[in-house]
Amino acid sequence: MSEAEEDAIGGTCECEENEILVGSEEQAVKIEMNHPFRDVDASYLPPFSDDIALQILARLPSSKYCDLRLVNRRFSSLIRSGELNEIRKKIGLKEPKIFLHLGEACYQCYEPHTRSCWDLPVCPDDKTTPYRAKELFCVGTHLLVLGIISVDVDLWSDSDIWRYELELNRWFNGPMMITPRYAFASADCGSVACVAGGEQQGSEEVLNNAEKYNPESKSWELLPSMNRRRCFCSGFYMDSKFYVIGGINENHDLLTCGECYDFERNVWELIPNMIVDDPSRTFKSPRPPYQVAVVNNELYYLDAPSRHLKVYLKNNNTWKKVGRLPASMEFFLSRGAALKSLGGELFLISGKLHNRSRRLETILCFCTPSPELDNVEWRVLYFNRQEGNPTIYNYCVMMA
Repeated sequence: MSEAEEDAIGGTCECEENEILVGSEEQAVKIEMNHPFRDVDASYLPPFSDDIALQILARLPSSKYCDLRLVNRRFSSLIRSGELNEIRKKIGLKEPKIFLHLGEACYQCYEPHTRSCWDLPVCPDDKTTPYRAKELFCVGTHLLVLGIISVDVDLWSDSDIWRYELELNRWFNGPMMITPRYAFASADCGSVACVAGGEQQGSEEVLNNAEKYNPESKSWELLPSMNRRRCFCSGFYMDSKFYVIGGINENHDLLTCGECYDFERNVWELIPNMIVDDPSRTFKSPRPPYQVAVVNNELYYLDAPSRHLKVYLKNNNTWKKVGRLPASMEFFLSRGAALKSLGGELFLISGKLHNRSRRLETILCFCTPSPELDNVEWRVLYFNRQEGNPTIYNYCVMMA
């Protein structure tokens, strides 16, 4: 395999110095070659026992695990086993990472806690494929990118899914959903990612079915169907349930109801008039109008027309204003900035190009919301990126 091919699949981090990769799937055949200095020291961290060493290694940033694979064969097997991620789950250690889609096959990852930003390997999708749009969602240490393929402006014909695995710093193709779709709701639901609704590719039928993706088995599984068909809807995970709100039904009516999927009971529950006082529902949008995010099991919504931040009051099914979008971000809202949750905070992100320096600057706004507040305080951060496309087309958050 040439250097260019290796870089297209996953960069140098994936290829150990004494192995050759054949193919691009995770089941790639590996031809091992003898090396006199292989596994000189079988201990992870001398002089510590393996139990203590694993507790130490699990506390390293998960973004550095691909580097650990280069130490020796035992470290490589450890990273591939997922044991460190299981330890992180048990001790409740999660570090947020923001994945940015900057156009074409270009993706970056930003870590707020270290303020570091780096390029992902180039996604090896076919550069000649006419992608109309790309949807991003995360679960565990997997970033899933759904590329919608269109043969002309009005026809959506097919799709690809590419999967980026953080520990391997590498892209893989698939697996595709059971029912390929676009304009759907999605959410990271802890151990699985859920999708629901949308329009079926090819037929453009508005869907009510749902699926969940398991990052351990790398497979999709059907869930019960929702009570309503809907597309251009929004999804989130709250109180251990998967919620879907808003959207447009098969008759092109705007929906005000929501639904939640109870994992334990395996049923959907309908919530009437969940967004009845949403002023943005009076017009149709080509993208989901409901910018929602969950912090501490409280649902927050950014009302784009009024620039107000609202919290959902579960007891009486109403919304309360808790603040307003910072003035420094209002210009970017029309350019695709969307509300996301980042651990115990809400944040917005967008990019711009300085006219004088021609440097790309990314602006991030954070706040710590609470239903008791009337005016949340935002803090604004800036960081510069290398030359390239100033537009952030889409982004999502990984908690791992």
